[in-house]
This record gives sequence, structure tokens and C-alpha cells, in this order.
Amino acid sequence: MVMKLSAFVAAGLVAIGLSTPALAQIKIGYGGPLTGPNAAFGAQIRAGVEQAVEDINRRGGVLGQRLSAHGGDDVSDPRQGVSVANKFVADGIQFVVGHFNSGVSVPVSEIYAENGILMVTPSSTNPLLTERGLWNVARTSGRDDQQGVVAAEWLKRNYAGRRVALLHDKTKYGQGLTDVTRGALKGSRVTEALYEGVNGGEKDFSAVIRRIKASGAALVYWGGLHTEGALIVRQMADQGMRVPLMSGDGITTDEFATIGGPGSEGTLMTFPADPTKRPEAAAVVAALKARSRVTEAYTLYAYAAVEVIAQAAQAANSLDRRKVAAQMRTGMRFQTAIGTLSFDRKGDITRPDYVMYVWKRVDGKITYVQLPDGDGAGAQVAAAPPAVSPPPVVAPPVVLPQPVVPPVAAPGAPLNENRVALVIGNSRYANQPILANPSRDADRLAESLRKIGFRQVVVAKDLTHDGMRRALLDFSELADKADWAMIYFAGHGIEIDQKNYLLPVDARLRSDRAVSFEAVPLEQALDSVRGARKMRIVILDACRENPFRNQLAANSRNITRGLGRPPEPARGTVVVYAAKEGTLADDDGGAGNSPFLSALVRNIETPQVEIDKLFRRVRDDVLEATNRRQEPHVYSSLSSDDFFFNPR
Repeated sequence: MVMKLSAFVAAGLVAIGLSTPALAQIKIGYGGPLTGPNAAFGAQIRAGVEQAVEDINRRGGVLGQRLSAHGGDDVSDPRQGVSVANKFVADGIQFVVGHFNSGVSVPVSEIYAENGILMVTPSSTNPLLTERGLWNVARTSGRDDQQGVVAAEWLKRNYAGRRVALLHDKTKYGQGLTDVTRGALKGSRVTEALYEGVNGGEKDFSAVIRRIKASGAALVYWGGLHTEGALIVRQMADQGMRVPLMSGDGITTDEFATIGGPGSEGTLMTFPADPTKRPEAAAVVAALKARSRVTEAYTLYAYAAVEVIAQAAQAANSLDRRKVAAQMRTGMRFQTAIGTLSFDRKGDITRPDYVMYVWKRVDGKITYVQLPDGDGAGAQVAAAPPAVSPPPVVAPPVVLPQPVVPPVAAPGAPLNENRVALVIGNSRYANQPILANPSRDADRLAESLRKIGFRQVVVAKDLTHDGMRRALLDFSELADKADWAMIYFAGHGIEIDQKNYLLPVDARLRSDRAVSFEAVPLEQALDSVRGARKMRIVILDACRENPFRNQLAANSRNITRGLGRPPEPARGTVVVYAAKEGTLADDDGGAGNSPFLSALVRNIETPQVEIDKLFRRVRDDVLEATNRRQEPHVYSSLSSDDFFFNPR
């Protein structure tokens, strides 16, 4: 009744010319994988949309109204995408930027069409999306039948007379891209050595890699996303295969190199000319970096999608979604952060601009670099280096990863240990201010663990409650087969009634009763590493001030600062707090890492430091770095054996 009366009063104010800014709002939803294995791409879409909304509002909004951004997490799952779409409809969302995956965008676009919502995707490249004649669909990216042809033409010039294996992940995007490339290669001198689909989410590709090796393929083409692609290159390197991988825009995130390790060097990739290098993007990139937002890959494509919607609405002098969609397809030229765009009658951009990249080491970091002469004009294909005999592998040779434990090891360090880690960085809390460090800390630690020989490092960021529980459950299966299992969590943690909890990014905690439903008990993390044979480690950089302290204090029996003492560790288990129980850890607000993470990485990379001594060194380093404000603490139950993070 109160809500209806408020709406009635507001309507009356508008009628007499006394409008309120809160009512003048254009709702823009952004849909994508905000959690799960493809969360890096969801983060790109979110960063682009949120920055564009802020910038446009700063300039006065659209037709006198302000924009607001509303996220929806589809986890790259079509069924979850449908749920997000239905929620957007119920919430009165008018425009959608997204979704990321073609397999999600195709079904949700029909829901949006039926409910009068205009959708502009920055990343869904399957041709089917715009071939169905829907009035409400457009994209700022290109299409797979464009980038697949670019890949095939490059292969024809550089791999004539050689064999190529073709893999895909059985999705609309992945299989569609591989099939376009395959079709464009037919009749050429490039021979198909293998054509096979693998399941998304798969972890072990040893069987298909054996078939690739037996096929005599000189290159592997991958149609799919970065997680599986990175595991393929990593496992190929582990099996001694010096064969490059080529893929499309689905691997365009730094996480590809983080997961793939040294094996990712030499990977070839089709993607438009680097949008961050465009002069139109300079101010936007600077603004994104100032807010510690990602700038890679699809960030600017999502930003441009919001710009297109805003400019089309202004030109149509209307927020009617059908009129805005029609305006987009008139041939109007839109000035965006990724350059000048126009759309055809289907909603596709008229500027195909895929070029070829190679992943290589630059200033100590593996990243993607555009090959020479690929400026992205028209349908230009990047020029390749001069041919040699035998036919060249123009990418740098794949560098094999360091062995897990080298031949010369510290006394007591067993050879051939299987060490695995789950690294979680929760930065973007939905109901609290963003934390500066956890996302960066997770990336830095993952890089370090791979460097010292951990065989598998799973990186997960900005996990919801369901996402955290699933990540811990999945990791427990890895831990059961491992010698060492380690979990690192950076984010918010709380202690309430003498029990510790890790907070997912969607926690609200409106009362103490909500804690057991919305937070993840520390015991679940301890249980996830329990199956490891020799060493179990849980490291918590989560001893920050409880952000929900005030709202819980009124009805909770016992809330402490930071984390409370953990349960007594089981034999062979180490629990590490970034700050001892009842005290707080620093979250560095700059562009670096937290004091604790910096000390941790520095010491685990130092050769031949026994684990007890290592964590004493971490404690001393953090005390010094924080002027003794922060003191890490270790709770352990280890045998008399010596254990080394880095036994080299």
C-alpha cells in the first residue's frame, strides 16, 4: 500500500511539472558469466557497461534521463540465462548489453523480443544470432563466419601441405567457429588430421591429446573458451608436444596465460585490432584504470554497446525500444570507443576487422600481441613472417613448463609430487564497497604457484554463494588425488558466535540468522583439502573489518574483529591467517598487492625454505611492511618431516 501511494504521489508531481530524478531512469541490464570459469569475460562486460553508464550520466544522460546498470549472472549456462532474462523482464529492464556466450544469447534474445527489450551483445559471434530476423538484436563484435575465414586464409598461406587438428567444445560458439574454419579450409592444401568435440568443463584432455599426437597434426585449432583451451595447451606441453594452438576471440583474457602457463606461448588467435590502442579509446581506458576496472578484450565492446544505445535513442528522440532498434539499422554512423560503427539490417556491424595475434612473453608476462601489418582495416588478414622450408611455425616455439620438482631438490623433498591449488579472489561485493586487492592478489599468487611447480591452479573470482560451494566441491575432487592441496581465499571473512565464515560476493546478512544461509563456513574449505595425501593448506587473507558488523550487532550474540581462532587443524594441515585472530589485515588501495600477499609470494618463490620457517618469514615481512600493525598467524599440525613450497 505504501509503494502504491508513493507511485501515485510521484505521478502527480510529474503531472504538475515537479519531476524527481529518481523516477527519470533508463534501466540497462548486462548479462554474462559474472561467476564460474568464464567470469573473466563477465567482468569485462560489467566494467564496460558500468563505466559507460557513469560517463554518459556525467554528461547529462539520455533525453534528460539518467542510466542505471543492473547485472545478471548467467554462468555461461543457457538455462540460467533464461532465468536472468525473465528477471530482467520482471524488473523493467529496457535495454540489455549481453550476453557473452552465443549459446546463451540465442535463446534469451527471443524472450527479450517478446517483451520489447533491445539487446546489443558485445561478444556473441555465432551467425545464427542475427540470421533469424529478430527486430531487437545487434552486436558490436564481428561474426564467426568472418573470423573463421581469416583463420583459414592464414592457415592456407602458412600451413600448406601440413596437417591440422580441429577441436571444439560442442557449443553454438565453439563448434560454429570450428565448422566455419573447417569449411573455409576445404579444397586447400591444408589437410584435416582430426575433427573432434570435447565437453565444456572437462579438466583432463590427455586422451584427445594422444589422438592429436597420433594424427601427426602440426597445429591444433580450438573452437571454444579460454579455460579449456588453456588446459589443452598446458597438457600438450606436459606431454612434450611442441605444436601451437590457434583459436578465436573466446580466449581473449589474461587468464588464458595464467591457466596455460608457459605452454600458452606461441598460441595464435583471431581478434579485432586492439581496441585499447585506438585514439577514441584513450580517455575511456584511462577512466577504467583509474577505477581499477579491466580494460582487456570485450570491455570496450560493452562500453560501445551502451554508447550505441544512447546515440540511437537521442537520434530517434525516443526511448521506445523498437524505434531505437530501427534507428540503429538506418546506416547511422555511431562514434564509439572502438571507432565508427554502423549496422546492417540484421544488426551486424558493417566493419569486419579480425586480425591475427600471437601470445608471447612481453616484459616477463605472457600476453597477446598483434602480428605485423594487421591494422584491422576491412577484412584484412594479418601478414605472416616470410616462409621458410619446412613450412614455418611463425609463433614462438611452445616452451615446456618447469617440471614439478627438478632433479636437484632440497633434502626431504619428494620427487614427482602432484600439487594443486584453488585460488579465490572476491573483490566486487554487491552490497558493500569493492575491495581493491583480492582479484589482483589471486592472479599474482596463481602465477607464482605455477612458477614453482603446482600442476593445477584453479583461479575463481567474485564467487556467489552457490559459486563458492561448487568451487570447493569441485576442488575436493582434485585434492583427493593430490599430494598437496592448497586453498587461498582473499575477500571478506567474519567470525560470529565463535565460528568463522567466508563471504561470497552476493551476501546481504540482514540478520545473524542469515549468516548460516548466505556465508560459507571455514570448515567447508578445510574439508575440501582433507583428501590430499601429504600436505593440506588453507590461507585466509580475509581478516578485514566485518562490513556487516553494524547491522548484525543489534541481534547477534558475539561478533569479533577479523577472524576468530580456527578449529584445531587435523594432522598434516596448516591454516594461515593474514592477521592473527581478532585483528585486521590491510587492503592496499593502490595498484599493487596486499602486504600479506606480497610477502607470501616473495617467500614461496624463494628456493629451499622449509614451510615453518617460510611462514615465520612472511610474518616478519608483514610486520615490517605495516609498521607492526598486522601480524600473520599460523595454526598447524605437521609431522617432523621437512616440507618445501619451492624445493629447487
